[in-house]
Amino acid sequence: MDARATHRHDGLAARNSLIAGSRTLAMKERALSLRRGGVDVIDLTSGELAVEPMGAVRDGAREAISRGPAASTSTLGLFDLRREIAALVTARTGIGWSADEIGLTAGAKQALFNLISVMVDPGDEVIIPQPYWTSFPDQVVIAGGKPVFVATAHRNFRLDATDVAAAITPATRVVLVNSPNNPTGAVCDPETLVAFGRLAADRNIWIILDEVYGDYVFPPHRRDYPFARAPQMRARLVLVNSFSKSLALPGWRLGYFAAPPAVVGAVEALQSHVTSNPNAVAQYGVLAGLRAGLSAYQQGILQDLATRRAFGLDLMSSLPGVRTITPEGGFFLYADISDLVGRRLAGRAVATSDDLAELLLEHAGVVVIPGSAFGDDAGMRISMCVEDAAFRTGLVRLTDALRSVGGQAQSRAGRVDCPEPSDAGAT
Repeated sequence: MDARATHRHDGLAARNSLIAGSRTLAMKERALSLRRGGVDVIDLTSGELAVEPMGAVRDGAREAISRGPAASTSTLGLFDLRREIAALVTARTGIGWSADEIGLTAGAKQALFNLISVMVDPGDEVIIPQPYWTSFPDQVVIAGGKPVFVATAHRNFRLDATDVAAAITPATRVVLVNSPNNPTGAVCDPETLVAFGRLAADRNIWIILDEVYGDYVFPPHRRDYPFARAPQMRARLVLVNSFSKSLALPGWRLGYFAAPPAVVGAVEALQSHVTSNPNAVAQYGVLAGLRAGLSAYQQGILQDLATRRAFGLDLMSSLPGVRTITPEGGFFLYADISDLVGRRLAGRAVATSDDLAELLLEHAGVVVIPGSAFGDDAGMRISMCVEDAAFRTGLVRLTDALRSVGGQAQSRAGRVDCPEPSDAGAT
């Protein structure tokens, strides 16, 4: 039925029935609400680093404010900042990018929304690896597209190019890859990216690589751009990133994308009618930060995350009925809690990941994200972003509560490392 013909008693567009609010933001808001009410709650939901912004970034923002009138910038941002980002992406990927191939947006979320909007027609399919960041499918649905999910749990959450190739149909328009993955922390290996490059060229589809956690990959893993082995992917690849993650500026709402000029032009036209330019003060601050150099700042954050990662994996490795996935990058620990389903905590049954999250909140005072938010009802995401003492206290509370879940431990308990990458090809 045509959505325009659907009778809506509330007078709103029918498409609203297709859109769910962000589950991750909903859990974060719940934690904030409980804290305002005086409840002792530790929030392990956030994807926002609990660190101060770089001094150079703050100085650049203050200088922009002190200069006088707060004028708009070009729709896709300051040319000088786009040029600096082009140089950054060039150094990172090993191939040349120009300022005309860079666009700035109000966070990476807007970049992804804009890209899906200009690439996807009603009925087009977008392949999304599962578990997935919660906004991916909703953005596709808003554009009139159809999300097609490719499971990764059976491969220890590592994305396989043959699985993606099998999901491609004549209606496929985009493959949306998130590496390091939110929520699992898996990093897409170079052989898989090579295979994606061949698929993109052979099937005339786009690859959107969301790498907002890409500056935080734990050695020996690293992000790779195998353009030398798959030069054809350059014309069909779009990179998305965010200073919310890379520079710990979530509230400043500044992201960017790197893409062929035709894509940049289409996004510019769309954005000119939606938000126009992103936050100008944030742009000047980030420009100052890029000119000062990011490596020392980011290395400090990575070391803190690595310390929490080691603590969390060690603490959770002995939990009965829980498999903790070793993250290769990003801000989160991800656990397979499927063996807890059917057991009981404080006399109540655990039937879903939502049930477990509710019980952990009630009995441990810890807020986590249930895997259902990511299309995986057998999972649970735990943030490593919070201040160190809160992370350790929260994780001890959480593990104590999980040990009280009734029933015998299953053979799958313990920690699981993703296997080393194997050759992953596609035809």
